[in-house]
Amino acid sequence: MEALIIDEGAEGLPIVEDRHSGVANEDALPTLLCFAGGGASGAMFARLAEECASRAIRLVSFDMPGHTPEKLLQAATPPRSLISRANSAARLAASKTMISRWLPKSTRLQVLSHSAGVVDIARIIPAHGADIARFVITGAGIPGLAAMLTAVKGAAADKSIQRLSVPSIITTRQIPTGDLTLAYGAESDRVISDATLRRYESTEHIGVPLALLRARTVERQDWRGRTVVLIGSRGDVISPPARLRNAEKRLRARGATVRTEILPWNLPHAFLAFGAAAQWVAEIAGQPS
Repeated sequence: MEALIIDEGAEGLPIVEDRHSGVANEDALPTLLCFAGGGASGAMFARLAEECASRAIRLVSFDMPGHTPEKLLQAATPPRSLISRANSAARLAASKTMISRWLPKSTRLQVLSHSAGVVDIARIIPAHGADIARFVITGAGIPGLAAMLTAVKGAAADKSIQRLSVPSIITTRQIPTGDLTLAYGAESDRVISDATLRRYESTEHIGVPLALLRARTVERQDWRGRTVVLIGSRGDVISPPARLRNAEKRLRARGATVRTEILPWNLPHAFLAFGAAAQWVAEIAGQPS
């Protein structure tokens, strides 16, 4: 993967874009634009990018402000503290910027989200829903209180986070996905201080978990005529297969054409980092809508 900084379009904040070095990025090609989950980087899609490149599909992923791994771009790496400014408006602006950048260069544009990234791709439907050939939603059902509790229970079970309650999620902004040491949990374990988080309150400090707790964040969008593939893993305790099947019913009721694919391996929540899952998803991306 090659990473570069994009300075425009995210409320004045930098976006780090990742692309596969073996794909001609100026040519018109089928494109898969990937949205990472909570606290995660687009670098997680590197394995999938390899599989897509072998099928002449251009994969482009990106980091919301402050989500880039430390030193990825040496001294030019945007600071982690910018995560405190990646509120809903900045995330939507970054999402629209990436769509606008790659739509003119794409013979067919699909978006893929992992985990909480489903909220980001749902929010771009009013502006760009008609431009997107297919929504590929991985590792996520419909947000809501039950989904959050399931995720918390699953994350605590595999020791990826401490055991949490819904009040603690809201008051500490702990999201049960990704590498929680980036911005959540005890201050001694974070790269962002309490002082930064205090500046992060109001819209986003409370808004991120509440967005995940509200099913309408996703369901209120106009899904009529949208083509959706939901992909999960048997081993994902954060977003188990039953949640995806329930999401299929709910999105279909909102007018979407939906199918669900459950990978036949007991892979964890970050299943896209595994070769077999990446190959499976790349094959889906190569199928006609």
